[in-house]
Amino acid sequence: MSDDWKILTDTNPRLLRGGNEIEVGQPHSWTRPLTDELTGELPVFTGLLASAEVTDVTVDGQSHELLGWGPEQSQSRRLWLCPSPPTDVPERLPAVQAALFGVFGGIGITANGPEEGAGGEDARLLNSTGALTAALARSPIFRDSVDDYRWIWEDDGLDVPIDPDDYVTIDREANGNLTVAHRETGAVLLFLPDHARGDVEVLDGCPEMSLYTAAETPDLTTWIETLAAEWSGDAEA
Repeated sequence: MSDDWKILTDTNPRLLRGGNEIEVGQPHSWTRPLTDELTGELPVFTGLLASAEVTDVTVDGQSHELLGWGPEQSQSRRLWLCPSPPTDVPERLPAVQAALFGVFGGIGITANGPEEGAGGEDARLLNSTGALTAALARSPIFRDSVDDYRWIWEDDGLDVPIDPDDYVTIDREANGNLTVAHRETGAVLLFLPDHARGDVEVLDGCPEMSLYTAAETPDLTTWIETLAAEWSGDAEA
């Protein structure tokens, strides 16, 4: 068993519940080519990928890649368990996400990530159940969530000012909060029915506890780069 897999399962013991069939390979360096387009668009994120030690893991027949950073065998080692890049890329994605799917399958379970980002707010992925994955990109969860909470707008005599189908979900939190990006422009919105953040502004035409923007991460490229900076230790705490 690799040291990184042991650290991940020590911090996420549910991975070993239910009799999962698991195969763990030997660690190796990042080998998948990163295009000039990606490195130019996402220099911090692609640098983080290229610096990772990678362990191939199969869980119940599904291939994953366990990415690790930091001192080996350290219980503080930072880890992402990532699904392998999709062979069938979802349609209608922001260009940067479609390009990223060529080399990276998104982020599933994490371990030992930063708790605080710039400005003292919670770091990205702190409460995440998945980010930038094909499963999220295909999911109707944003549309369904807006439909479930449509009464928030109706109580204030408002209509929902956006079409949820124009957005792709890029991050889902355990409390139901979502981060989404416009499929054409990449503009980022946050659906936050349960939050106490101080770095967001209510979207025009919306009540509190519904849709927000964040000046720090107005678009998907900036959001991905900010996440990478936090995980690489480059973000201002």
